[in-house]
Amino acid sequence: MSDTSIDNTVAKLPRLSDVDKGGWAEELHPSMAGIDDIQHEFIYHWKLLTQTWSVLHFRALIVGCLAFIIGGFSPELLDGGDPYVSGLEGIRSVDGIAFFQLILSLALWGWFIAQLWNLFPIMKGHSMNLLSAWLAAMVSMILFHVTTPAFPLEFSIGDMLGGIVGIVVMGFLAFIVGRAVVETRDEHVQVRHFSEDEREMAKQISEHSLTAWAISLGVWLVLLIFNTWCGVHFVANRLADSESLLVLHLITGPLLVAGLMHILWFPQLMLGVENTRVLSKRARITRSGKGSEKSDSSATYESEIEVESVESNGKCPECKADVPIYRHSNGNACAPCPKENCEGSGPANSNCEMCKTAISSRWSCTGCGVNAPLVDYLPDGDAW
Repeated sequence: MSDTSIDNTVAKLPRLSDVDKGGWAEELHPSMAGIDDIQHEFIYHWKLLTQTWSVLHFRALIVGCLAFIIGGFSPELLDGGDPYVSGLEGIRSVDGIAFFQLILSLALWGWFIAQLWNLFPIMKGHSMNLLSAWLAAMVSMILFHVTTPAFPLEFSIGDMLGGIVGIVVMGFLAFIVGRAVVETRDEHVQVRHFSEDEREMAKQISEHSLTAWAISLGVWLVLLIFNTWCGVHFVANRLADSESLLVLHLITGPLLVAGLMHILWFPQLMLGVENTRVLSKRARITRSGKGSEKSDSSATYESEIEVESVESNGKCPECKADVPIYRHSNGNACAPCPKENCEGSGPANSNCEMCKTAISSRWSCTGCGVNAPLVDYLPDGDAW
């Protein structure tokens, strides 16, 4: 799909304020108005999903669900397996059908991940963070059950350290994703929708609300813990007489796959395509400062900019005159340093990488005098 077709598609998407907001909860009691806000956002997400999901999205969803179900169920699970066989010997003892399921599931998982990267390119790194969080939850549940198969009905605090570390890792990875998305949203609003009027800025933050997205992430984590517990608890019971746990494990798995796609999809839609990087503020500052740390001369600095930046193709949105605005490879809109005789530059709302002079988020065209955000001088790839 070309950039033009993408721009035309996102231009037709509704905004949050375009969706009617129900008030049934507030009518019951004014303190419940927050429920109406949450419902409002989820309805908005659904409307966006129905307009933006294509066959490729549903194909990825089906592949992910098949990968989970094929890998999560085997006839050998029902007889409890052999507790005295493990490792490579255990893999060699698996019958032909179960081994084929294992290989097929791994292949489908690889295909699913590749499709996630193609569909949500700006969330590629964070897709791996979430999948790693999934793995950490599974490992933590295994460690909880090693010494206490009946966990959590029976447990010893001294034997829980490994499982607790796994849960902490899961939470930390989810925190990284959440913080990066929120702070990238904040920068997007400050640069793309800048206004001197604080009320207008507050309105734009509201239009770009991430409340429903954050709730989805939280629910996904809770469901993740429940799903992994069901699977591990069923396997830990050598008698395998709790088939209901296996059923719950297989039912909630596809919900995790769908939730994962939703968590990756919404920031991709909101923040744009291609050059955007979803990073926390600290990570963004660290990345933008690497050039000045590596070079001591303007010549070296300029060569790095040439390598790390796309072609300077900024044009005035009014008179179409060329301006020295460019987009860095990390997605930031950059402008030359305003200090006289300085040949440096930097992203909006940061400092020049050479002299540390503040770089404004706006630029005045010398041809027609229009003053606009830096991103207005570049091709627009944002959803809203």
